[in-house]
Amino acid sequence: MAQIKTFQDGTSMGTFSQINLDDGNKILISITQTEIAIFKIGFLGIPKETLWKEGVDKFMDIIYPKGPFSEEGNKSVLEIAVNLAMQCKTMEEIREKFSKLAVK
Repeated sequence: MAQIKTFQDGTSMGTFSQINLDDGNKILISITQTEIAIFKIGFLGIPKETLWKEGVDKFMDIIYPKGPFSEEGNKSVLEIAVNLAMQCKTMEEIREKFSKLAVK
């Protein structure tokens, strides 16, 4: 099962989470004021490849379709993104799952 290595939600260091996937790869979910992105992590924890990215506003429209009355309206954007990523075992599954979200 995937493991969360770091989870920093709105801290002075930023908003991000590093996850170790079942296939041995590591990903970084990073959220800025304008964008959410998922990167493959390489040597020394340096982002190596962008697996997926989306504007934060568009992603929030997807995950909170009813605004604060949405099913997961009490969870942060990072919590929801990490929960979705934890369902994946490989980087390809990450790409598929998050790409399908944006289509909705």
